[in-house]
Amino acid sequence: MELKEEREQHIFHSKLPDIYIPNHLPTHTYCFQNLSNHRSRPALINGATGEVFSHADVELTARRVAVGLHNLGIRKRHVIMLLLHNSPEFAFAFLAAALIGATATTANPNYTAAEIKLQAQISKPTLIITHACYVEKVKRFADELGTKIITIDPPPSPKIIHFSELTKSDEKLLPAVEIHADDTAALLFSSGTTGLPKGVMLSHKNIVTCVAQKVDGENPNFHVDRRDLTVCVLPSRGTDCAKVRNQFTNGTDTEIQSDDRPFRPADTFGNREKPAAAAACSTFRRSGE
Repeated sequence: MELKEEREQHIFHSKLPDIYIPNHLPTHTYCFQNLSNHRSRPALINGATGEVFSHADVELTARRVAVGLHNLGIRKRHVIMLLLHNSPEFAFAFLAAALIGATATTANPNYTAAEIKLQAQISKPTLIITHACYVEKVKRFADELGTKIITIDPPPSPKIIHFSELTKSDEKLLPAVEIHADDTAALLFSSGTTGLPKGVMLSHKNIVTCVAQKVDGENPNFHVDRRDLTVCVLPSRGTDCAKVRNQFTNGTDTEIQSDDRPFRPADTFGNREKPAAAAACSTFRRSGE
């Protein structure tokens, strides 16, 4: 006698309307689709220097850096390693890579030279963007792989390019690149808890979907508006970097605190009004707005 297993399918629907997820868009297009609504508002604040970049500044700088990368020979599907602590340059480089169809792979600057080399052997970066103090960690294998190096601070050698040179490029020369939603935008690596680090490919569709389901819809999971300030303390090189991209879509601003030193809230709020409420562990509502 044959037993037939009957299964019932149960689907639970929210009382709220479905969230529209425009996952056909490339990451940069989704991030800047509302730019005209908040061009002059602060987007990124460098916690170390106090320098402020408006949303228009971020978009323009990303396009200039993209042209600079293209002038260095970076093309679609090439990989750029971002060996960086939290910094505005991380955002500029990530968005610039997306603009020309390249893939950004993020790495922890505190890794040993051997750990960084392993990630480089897997991801095969054409270019590494890092801090001058970490050049010695990557120089040997970069020479072996033929990988160029850029530093965001004064380089230790005239053979190494300063990131600021990329920002001087003419944004009008940005090449037209056909980018599909399924193209790989980011290549993140696990920390290797259960073995060697493993790469995870994230497409533009993956990233847009991740951000949209957090901030879009009538009852967003991660609700922020123009009165909010997000303090980026966790490393941007991890999955938390999606939170930074959230801010570009809704016109709020993010203060970037370097993850290589202790975070002191007094340094962030010492000269400002105290936050009236906390929307998340790192997002604050400014009082009086």
